[in-house]
Amino acid sequence: MAPPLAEPLVELSTTAAVRDDLALHRLIAIPVRGLPLRRTLTALWQTGPTPPPGPARDLAAIAARAVPGTSTRRKA
Repeated sequence: MAPPLAEPLVELSTTAAVRDDLALHRLIAIPVRGLPLRRTLTALWQTGPTPPPGPARDLAAIAARAVPGTSTRRKA
């Protein structure tokens, strides 16, 4: 059995973390035009091949609708 995970000291959203890093000059913003920024999203569900009811399923459905040809179901 794995030991329990420690509680995080602080939890930040990605947006807040990036905003803070920009303000502290750990990151710099580089404006770009016409550059397709896409990312493949893969989600694994402990409950089986479909997302459990609730926010996770809602997010998966929104993401699947945003890109034609995607699904919230596991591919065979």
